[in-house]
Amino acid sequence: MERRYEIQNAYQLLGKEATLYDGMFCGCFYIEGQNQRMDWFIKHLYESKGFFTPPYESLQSLEKRLGDSYEVADVSHAESIVCFFARKGDRQ
Repeated sequence: MERRYEIQNAYQLLGKEATLYDGMFCGCFYIEGQNQRMDWFIKHLYESKGFFTPPYESLQSLEKRLGDSYEVADVSHAESIVCFFARKGDRQ
């Protein structure tokens, strides 16, 4: 939590009304249902090792979730990996 306050103080020094979650951010992770081979590997290998745990997002559910909470700048995917850029907007 201390790091959060450091960032907030930095924004205040710049004269901006902002919080830790304002501004642009990005994410990249696995999505289910885009590649059968990757889905099999995730289920049979990575879940058993504890690297991944269900439930997983689908491309459509991720786009809806992001659209409900953020101003989405870009969502793109390559097979089972999705990357997105979003900004916390007035929708909260």
